Amino acid sequence: MNANGVTNMKRLLVILILLCASVAFAAPPGTVSKGDIVYPISKKTFSARKTGVEITTDTTLTENQCLSTYITNQGASGEVDITLDDLSYRVAVMFIVEEEQVIEINPPSGEAFDLNGTALDANDCVDSDTTVGSKIMAVRMKNASGTWVWSLDSIRGAWVDTGASD
Repeated sequence: MNANGVTNMKRLLVILILLCASVAFAAPPGTVSKGDIVYPISKKTFSARKTGVEITTDTTLTENQCLSTYITNQGASGEVDITLDDLSYRVAVMFIVEEEQVIEINPPSGEAFDLNGTALDANDCVDSDTTVGSKIMAVRMKNASGTWVWSLDSIRGAWVDTGASD
């Protein structure tokens, strides 16, 4: 083998090593670049870099706002009514009171929340107290009968069933 053949073999070996290294150190399945995540059940890509969403007026959360995030009422001048999205895959959203105002969480139309292990009536809402730092976690999951529900678990503060939205 001549000098050119050895040089070409070395180049090929370097390329092979680089290819193997790129496979060995590739991002795990389900991830894309720069903090974006593909949720395996929905096959949708959302940014994992967004950490919080400030809601100051009544709103229905978008699908993207329900993923890998927390919701606050920072900047709100009154009660904020937030309706959760009707998703058919598992997600978790934390709600945090950052203004001395009530956060009212509404289920998707016709659904019933599970609040701290108790099934509420369909369309019943859950209201926070006005204490800064009150928190609740909402998790989209299937109940024992296989129906998608939002399960809410209080972390801090008083979160109560207030019946249908006011």
